[in-house]
Parts: sequence; C-alpha cells; structure tokens
Amino acid sequence: MKRKVIFLAGKTGVVSLPSRWMRTYNISKGQELEMTEVLSGLLIAKPTDHAESKAQLDISGINSRLLFRYLNTLYKKGYTEIKLIYKEGIVGLDGKKENALVSIQHVCDYLIGMEIVKQGESYCVIKEVTSLKEGEFEVLLRRIFLMLLSTSKDLLAFLEKRDSEGLKNIIDFMDPNMGKLFKLCQRIISTERKYWDKLVSFALLTEKLECVGDIYSEICRDLKLNGKVELQQDTLEYFSDTNDLLERFYSLFYKYSVIELNKLHLDAKVLKGQKFTGSLVDAMVVTKLKEVNNRVREGIDDLIGVNV
Repeated sequence: MKRKVIFLAGKTGVVSLPSRWMRTYNISKGQELEMTEVLSGLLIAKPTDHAESKAQLDISGINSRLLFRYLNTLYKKGYTEIKLIYKEGIVGLDGKKENALVSIQHVCDYLIGMEIVKQGESYCVIKEVTSLKEGEFEVLLRRIFLMLLSTSKDLLAFLEKRDSEGLKNIIDFMDPNMGKLFKLCQRIISTERKYWDKLVSFALLTEKLECVGDIYSEICRDLKLNGKVELQQDTLEYFSDTNDLLERFYSLFYKYSVIELNKLHLDAKVLKGQKFTGSLVDAMVVTKLKEVNNRVREGIDDLIGVNV
C-alpha cells in the first residue's frame, strides 16, 4: 500500500497508519510504536517483549529422529507454544515403540527455555517459560565463537597427548551444550526485528559455525571408534593451521578489515590445496579439517553480508 507524506512545521514527516491494522492490534492515541530501518524500508510494529505464536502438530507414529527435527525447526522459527498430539507411541530408531512423552521431554532438554507445561490423554503442550532478552544474541554468538575456539584447541591438545579420555569429554559435554546455543541463536534471529535486515547473513553464519562444531565432534567420534589417537606430525600441524583460520575468522567478525579478509581467503585456499600421505586415520582427520576450511571460506560471504 502507498501513503502520502505530509510535513508538520516544514520539518517532521508524517504518514497515516492503516485503520484495519490499528484495530487489529488495538493501537490507541499516544501509544508508542517501534520503527526499524530494514534495507530501503521502514518496519513499523507494536512494541512487544516477544510475540506469542502457536503451532499444533500430530506426531502419531513418526520416528524419534523426525520428532527431533520437527521440534527443532519450530523452535528455531520462534514458536512460543507447541501442542503435540499423539494417538500412538513414537517409533524409536530401532523400530520399537517408545513412550511419546518421554521422547518429547528428551527433545525439550535440548531446547533452551522450552518446557512441557500441560499434558492430557494423547497430547501435551510445550511452552516457552523463559523469555528472550534484548541483546542476548550478541552474547550468545560470542560465547559460541569462544566455545568453538576452545574446543578446537582442546581437541588438538588431546591429540598431541594421545588422550582418548579428553576426546570423550568433548563428545559428552561440549557438543550438546554448543548444540543448544546454536538453536537458541537461530531462534533469536527469527524473532528479533533488529536482525531482519541482515537475517540471511546471520542465519547462514550461525549455520556454518554449527557445521564447524559438528565436524570437530565427528573427528572425536571417529577417532574413538577407530581406537587410535596417534596422528602424524604433519597432520597435527595441519590441525593447528586450520584452528588458526577459525580464530582469524572470529577476529574479523568483531574487527572487520577488508585487507585481513583478503589474506584469510588466500591463506585458506592455499591450506586446502596441501597434499598429504599417511594412514587412513590421518587421511580421515585431514579430510574433516578441509571441511572446516570450506565452511570458513563460505562464511566469508556471510561475514561481508553482516558488515556491509
């Protein structure tokens, strides 16, 4: 729709608001509205701490992995209340029936701020019990960066010491905690208007950081499964160089520089092109590290999008 601009005292521009929109949201005289610049536009909204949104889903007969994906997606999209209907149990990964409520609670354990608040015959309601706070995204994103850097350095140190117990600690503690933070970050991006003008860049950035975290976790799991923690010196040095790329990427996010960004891109390309000969275990680790390299180089696009 279009609105004509009128000027008061020759300086203040004024436009009228659609009457239907004002009735829908009970806008009254003297009430304050939020205005956010979005690219070449202006977003006008009624102030709210966090708009409530509800969803309903019939999960009868689906498997536990699909249940996780459904709830994970609804959570990241910002829904504050989700009603789940289940006329029969959830199917586990082994093909056996599981208690639906137990399976739902297990998923909720990974969704910060969401709890089962009501249950009845063949249904339950999950609701947000902890509201999001302004500025929380910036804190969480920095925390994610620091946890990734810490995990990458700890993993390298464990490999240098051939410490298999240290790998287990990353799998058991660091990986689940980072997963929760990634989901919460993506939820905030979906619901906070201040990020909407750079929504795609922030969303893709957090997605790539999550991929990096997953890759480091996969290295831990594969090494534990293989039973061998000993790696060649060349592989350990390549690991250190890859970690350095990630740390430089983090620094550029908070202190953006076109010159340093160009250096990062060139160094990442050179590092990816290095050739290795060694055991199958070394080859597996190097392949995974090259995936980290790919995510860092792809993340440069998102870094530019956030800063321009």
